[in-house]
Amino acid sequence: MIDTLNADKLRALAAECAAQAEADGCSAEARTRYLKMHESLLALVDNAEWLNGNRPLIDPAPAAATG
Repeated sequence: MIDTLNADKLRALAAECAAQAEADGCSAEARTRYLKMHESLLALVDNAEWLNGNRPLIDPAPAAATG
């Protein structure tokens, strides 16, 4: 079975989308779509890493400053 939530592969796909968005000749519509895909793929990276136990899905709140 293919691991569709492989963080490294998703990160590479996100980088490809970002590169395509910045490529010469990319239309405004295509650029918007590539940037949305980039953002979505990075969200999937966060979920994949969380599912694998590598980090919390939501960063914990910073500790309150003591004075």
